[in-house]
Amino acid sequence: MFLNKYKKNMLIKYMEQKYLDRYIYDNPNYTNEKVTMTVALPAYKCHDIIWLALESLKKQIMLDFHWELICIEEYGYSRKYFIEYAKQFPNCKRVIHVGIDPIKLGIKSGNYKGIFPLINKWMVISELADKNSHIFVMHASDDYSPPKRLHIHNEHFKNPKCIISSQPICVFYNVKTKKYILYNALKTKTRYTHTQPNMAYNITNVKKFVTNKTPKFNKYIDGHILKCILNGLGIDKLDATNHLQDIDLDKDNWKYGLFTDGFNTISLSRSDIYDKTILKGYSLGYRNKNPEIIWGTVNYFKELEYNKLEDYIPANVLNKFNYNDNNLKKNLEKTIQKVNSIETFDNYVKSSNNKISTNDCKIVLVIVVLVFALYLCLKK
Repeated sequence: MFLNKYKKNMLIKYMEQKYLDRYIYDNPNYTNEKVTMTVALPAYKCHDIIWLALESLKKQIMLDFHWELICIEEYGYSRKYFIEYAKQFPNCKRVIHVGIDPIKLGIKSGNYKGIFPLINKWMVISELADKNSHIFVMHASDDYSPPKRLHIHNEHFKNPKCIISSQPICVFYNVKTKKYILYNALKTKTRYTHTQPNMAYNITNVKKFVTNKTPKFNKYIDGHILKCILNGLGIDKLDATNHLQDIDLDKDNWKYGLFTDGFNTISLSRSDIYDKTILKGYSLGYRNKNPEIIWGTVNYFKELEYNKLEDYIPANVLNKFNYNDNNLKKNLEKTIQKVNSIETFDNYVKSSNNKISTNDCKIVLVIVVLVFALYLCLKK
């Protein structure tokens, strides 16, 4: 299912005609404003964590431009969150949430049959973007962006030499174990030559050069996109002049963001990284086959002056993770397993219908209290 320009446009038209469930919100306050930036948010099995990404976009600051948010998601599971948040994003002109049926729109045969690949989502979102947009922000569905992320991307692309804008330091949090470690690429040889977290590109380069011609549709996509763009521009590798990073504009912004593992499928290798890092204080990363220290505890990377998670991440966010309540760990793991077991829209609806409503719970609680009170009276 290789998408050239023609096939990509045909896919978009096909999506508009069939198997499409779409929600669009145009903010009436910004009708006459031009869109500068497109925040792309592809989603998959994340309807219980995508609120985290939306909450972080709601809290973006220092915005003197207008932007749009576009999400493509199997079966539109997370629609309610987009409807809830659409009016709350600062300076956001337009929100688009597209629900797709991967069986009908995805790969038709082979090992990836029935999958609508991640790379296809990135490509299609770039084509759905407003014609005036020139910055393409790649936002993960289970991450919490720092409050100045969009502002910094916009500042970076005022420099005509900027090819990629990113963040070389970040906090990784495992929602299952409630452990967190730091990722630090500042002293690595690959700081500028390779991709880093929280990336953004010139949207023209994404549209013009990125293809889905990769053997692993849903793995190593970040590196594939960068490789396509560098090949298209005729550039051998990145350096500090064209790979701009947030740390150069704001040394502390990264501290107020969060990358999570656990709600989306976490690989065994990533799980091991948390354990090894916490045990030894650091662990190695293998980028370009060269081992370098990129993972560390707060104490190991003392020079970064990071205190503790609750000093930076809002309480309402940590509370949703039950961060300070270890007794609820098992319940959280059950929720994660349930989310990952839902494969189709029909199953999702059935699962939702089988839930006891909040009002039902309240009624049961009232009855229990009354019965207990009656018991005490009779006992007297």
